[in-house]
Amino acid sequence: MGIINKKSIWVFYQDGGTPNQGWGERHLSMAKEWINHGYEVTIFAANRSHRYINQVEFQGNYKIENYDGVQYCWVKVPGYKKAKSIVRIISWLIYMWRIFFVPKSIKRPDIIIASSIPLFPVINALYWKRKTKCRFIFEIRDIWPLTPIELGNYSKFNPFILLLRRIEKKGYRKADHVVSVLEMADKHIEQSIKRSVEFTWISNGIPNEILNRKDSLNSEMEKLFPKNKFIVGYAGSIGQANNMYPLLDAARILLNENDYHFVIVGEGPEKNNLIRKARGLDNITFLNKVNKYQVQSVLDHFDLNFLSWSKTPIYRFGISPNKLFDYMLSTKPILMAGNIDESALLETPSLYTVPANDSAAIAKAIKEISAIDKQKREELGNKSREFLLDNFTYNKLAHRYLEIFRNEN
Repeated sequence: MGIINKKSIWVFYQDGGTPNQGWGERHLSMAKEWINHGYEVTIFAANRSHRYINQVEFQGNYKIENYDGVQYCWVKVPGYKKAKSIVRIISWLIYMWRIFFVPKSIKRPDIIIASSIPLFPVINALYWKRKTKCRFIFEIRDIWPLTPIELGNYSKFNPFILLLRRIEKKGYRKADHVVSVLEMADKHIEQSIKRSVEFTWISNGIPNEILNRKDSLNSEMEKLFPKNKFIVGYAGSIGQANNMYPLLDAARILLNENDYHFVIVGEGPEKNNLIRKARGLDNITFLNKVNKYQVQSVLDHFDLNFLSWSKTPIYRFGISPNKLFDYMLSTKPILMAGNIDESALLETPSLYTVPANDSAAIAKAIKEISAIDKQKREELGNKSREFLLDNFTYNKLAHRYLEIFRNEN
């Protein structure tokens, strides 16, 4: 019997870490399933990122290692701490430059997935597509540069924005297929290049290892959760896009009602501002970030999971927050503040929605949800968990990619 020639998949995702880095495991989770179906996978990730808990240090410009059967090529870039940093942009450029010269020991690709952001690996993908005649799949997680224009108020005439826009359009035109975690991203693509593309929605989801592992919190952290309260909780990044200020205002509205307490778990650039704004509120607790295997232990303490969106048109193309899938798994009710009109995720059985930036509506919804019979809340929560397991495990999402691979052979 002859040796089967396995097809090689390259994934360009600069922040695509492993569980050791605590960030960016979408492709790792799916790669394990792709390998089970006869593919070889190499993930090209930067060794440093502001998103990582642990950085990867080594000598030279590249480090090749195996993680759970998936080959990683770590690419050396300068370290930085803040998302808004000139060094971060420099790291994008260095990552792009080094992807032109990957070690020859890595099998050349049959398929390349370039996942944005950043957008510069689109240039690498087009180079390797010409060089190796491989397929190019352009994956959109955040729509750039539209996101910094609409969320960060950057001018669309900013030279850097114009450069990114040119790369973005080139990627849409030259890709063999476009994938996005956002359901309606194809509308933006068609508006951008005035034609349709081969497009597939492949959401974010939950890694299978999270289903099988749940780490306990330390005893000191356990003591910080209040007892005999209806706890409204948030667990995740604390940045501008997470829009946590309306929750603080809702906590202020409910300050004199002793049944409720608010817990915010995580880190991010807005955390200190939130803490300052929360001065005088004795019904809110801020806790440090936990690792991903402890998230469900945190959510065990919540009675209601909360997430929030800014009031901005960028979400007309869809949403896919990782925390929502953690919330579904917890079987607790979920309150989402945001003007999201269309998404399959709105079908989550235990999901309640209110308009963005409406603190009074948030406070009212908290009171109404807390009044629902606990057994009814649990029934809806269990249905949400089933909805998650049926649709949004990375094993199942990986099969949507497999359909693309096979259809384009």
